[in-house]
Amino acid sequence: LMPPSEPVMEGDSFDVQVYFKNPKALLIDNVNLDIRFDPKYMQVVDTDEENWISRGTNILDGPYHEVFPFDYHIKNAAYNQLGRIHYHAGMSQNDALYQEGVMATIRFISIKAGESIPVAFYRNKEGKGPAAVTRGTTLSCSGKDILGAPADSMKGIENTFVTILPR
Repeated sequence: LMPPSEPVMEGDSFDVQVYFKNPKALLIDNVNLDIRFDPKYMQVVDTDEENWISRGTNILDGPYHEVFPFDYHIKNAAYNQLGRIHYHAGMSQNDALYQEGVMATIRFISIKAGESIPVAFYRNKEGKGPAAVTRGTTLSCSGKDILGAPADSMKGIENTFVTILPR
């Protein structure tokens, strides 16, 4: 997640970019993002120009369809009261996504001043060994989550922080 380069002012809108990088060219057929934010400080603004899914409040993915050719658009919804974004897309064939770049843009409006307010991928591993189940953010191929590492399920995930200044 890439925040704005400068603090934002209370009442202003700002973007956080969802940046994708796959340096090992792993096969991926499913992207499931569960992003959390504090709704006391910010709210998602509906941006769905050229999106496949445009019902409700969405994050922007329309301009990135050519670079990230998902052909299953399952979920694109922001739940401002919960402080949660759920984005889920897939591909009919396993493919190595060599592309690197912005996959989606989250447009927020700042509500209240605060320092270092997190915007973060939620990911929770339940259980151990082969029976472990990952909830939240996953990148998978044929149903197997490939994000993270055995010793660190958050490996490969970069969360961010936003500072909102008072007017």
